[in-house]
Amino acid sequence: MLFGGVALHAYESGLAHAIGVQCGPIGRTTSGFEYGTAVLCGGAAILFVKRYARLTAGVQRRFIDPFQYVRPEPSTKEVARWAASLHCLIGIALFFAMVGIAKEQIPGRFEVYVGMHGSLEMLLGWWVGGLTVLRFFWPKYPRGGSYTRDHAADARRTYHAELKTRGIIDER
Repeated sequence: MLFGGVALHAYESGLAHAIGVQCGPIGRTTSGFEYGTAVLCGGAAILFVKRYARLTAGVQRRFIDPFQYVRPEPSTKEVARWAASLHCLIGIALFFAMVGIAKEQIPGRFEVYVGMHGSLEMLLGWWVGGLTVLRFFWPKYPRGGSYTRDHAADARRTYHAELKTRGIIDER
């Protein structure tokens, strides 16, 4: 829903066409360029929500959890209310930014109003689909860290301990 809603809104609001015009003759003459641009907008929305989940999980762990708990709590599967609310507000701002960019680039080309099919898809897609994607990624990130750093540090410690036991590294 997130992918399709953002892609449809990007196409119907004129954002995909405005990007095609900005790309010059290739964007204006290539068939399917607007569709491809709209698809890229949908994919970018999913990547944004993934990065947003990582960022908000870190913020939750660093700034909010210390005031709620004495000891660090294990990560929950539920998205914090503040993160979900901020996600919806970002979606509304993104909705109006996409419309504004499209209208500014191509005056008179598209008439955009909230009743359009793409607008409804964008709002529902960002709200329902975006929160679903956020709920999917939220428990995957340990709050305040990431998998790569944790795995790399564990691997380094294990390798160092192995070298010590074999006598390759002295403890001096």
